[in-house]
Amino acid sequence: AIDVARTMLSYETNGKITAQETKDILPDVPLNRLFGISESIFVNAQSPWRIKLGQAREYVSFNSLHSYHGEHTEIEKFKNDIYTHVTRIESILVSVATLRDQQAVLEGAVDKAKQSEIYKARLAALRAEYEEAKTIVKLFEYIALY
Repeated sequence: AIDVARTMLSYETNGKITAQETKDILPDVPLNRLFGISESIFVNAQSPWRIKLGQAREYVSFNSLHSYHGEHTEIEKFKNDIYTHVTRIESILVSVATLRDQQAVLEGAVDKAKQSEIYKARLAALRAEYEEAKTIVKLFEYIALY
């Protein structure tokens, strides 16, 4: 989508601004750092996804474009397009992070439910053992062995 926006800017300015001139608007940083996903360079399934909203917009720079071409309607449209794409990606990442958090909560609830069921089963087994012992004592009492 960003490449499309760069191509459209070149088209709308009749080639006065080339796609090559817009190659440096996004920083040369890992995607996870761009969106503030985590502190580590590598993002895996266990990485915390705490998205810092707006961080990517702070990284995007149109300075070189403005210094060569000044303020133009086409450049402003291009900036809005880029910001729209960056914000869209950011919102998708926030949705993923939210879903991951919900999944972790649900998995925790399942684990607690399993532990609760295990506890209930053990308690039932202990009750059965206790009732069995009481019955054996009654049997021994009945046959006068106790």
